[in-house]
Amino acid sequence: MVTAKRVRRTAREGQAFRLELVEAARALFAEDGFDAVSIRKITERAGCSPMTFYVYFRNKRELLRHIWEDMLTIADTHAADAAERAGDIPGRLAILAGAWTEHWIANPDSFRIVFLNQDRLASEDDIYFARSSRARLFTIFVELIERGVADGTFRKIDPVMAAQALLTSSIGLAYSLIMVPEAGWRKELIPTTIETLVKGLESHAAERAG
Repeated sequence: MVTAKRVRRTAREGQAFRLELVEAARALFAEDGFDAVSIRKITERAGCSPMTFYVYFRNKRELLRHIWEDMLTIADTHAADAAERAGDIPGRLAILAGAWTEHWIANPDSFRIVFLNQDRLASEDDIYFARSSRARLFTIFVELIERGVADGTFRKIDPVMAAQALLTSSIGLAYSLIMVPEAGWRKELIPTTIETLVKGLESHAAERAG
C-alpha cells in the first residue's frame, strides 16, 4: 500500500500557505456568510486537505477572529492617521469617528464579515473578541473624552459611555449606508451625525468660548 508523504514546509512557506487559507476564507465569508462556509470548502479553495487546516487554526471561529483582527487593524490605522491632522480634541474625535465609518463604507465586504457575524464563546475560558486587547480604537475614544472632560472642553460625562455612544453610532451609520442604500441617505449624513454627537459632549463654557 502506498501512503502519502507529509509535505514539510519551511517557515516562510508555512506563513504563505496560512495566508492562502485566510484569503480563501475571507472571500468565501464575503460571498456566502460565515455559517454557510465549511472548513472543507475553505481548504478546497486554498488547494489543500481539510486536515491541513488544523495545522494553522484550531477551528473556523479562530480563523474568523484572525480575519477580524486584520480588518479592524486596517480600519483603526486608517482612522488614526486621518485624525493626526486635527488640532483640538473635538476635531480629532470627529475626524477619527468619521474616517473609521467611511473606511467601512469603502470596504462593505469587510464590514459584513466583521459586524454581521455574531461572536460566540468556544469554551468557559474563552472571552468575546470585542473584550480582547484589540479594542484599540475604543480605547483612543475613551482617552480623548477623558482628556476633554479633564480640561473642561467636554462636560462631565462617563467617558466609557460616551465612547460607546460614538462607536455604536459609527457602526449604525455604516450599516445604514451599506445595507439600506435605497433609503437615499445624503452624503453629509456621516459628518452631520458625528459632529452633532461630539457637539453634545462640549461643556457650556467651551460653547461660549467658541
